[in-house]
Amino acid sequence: MWLNIEVNKFIILPKNSGNLPKYNEKMDELDEEESIKRILEIRREEIVDISLGDTSPHLFITFKSGKVLFVNGYDKNFECWQAGDGEGYGGHEWLIVAVPGNEIAVWAPKDFQIT
Repeated sequence: MWLNIEVNKFIILPKNSGNLPKYNEKMDELDEEESIKRILEIRREEIVDISLGDTSPHLFITFKSGKVLFVNGYDKNFECWQAGDGEGYGGHEWLIVAVPGNEIAVWAPKDFQIT
């Protein structure tokens, strides 16, 4: 599995913060160095839950420590993030993309049905 964050708008919320960003909340875009530094802080943490926002395809990844990686899912012009199981990581059947306009696009195996 892999995650590509196109628009570097993400934050790592501390344990029990309960202070999740809103759909229209302004977030600063991080530079590459700061982005890498923040991701390295959580690189070995165990993931216990993954979910999407209700009104926008914000990505919430919850870790065993209680920290939450929040990845912005809204941009009117660009894809914000992509996740998949690309070549060398178990196949290439899945791709999920937060696309412009608060939409999500899914490429999945033929037998998978979205409800």
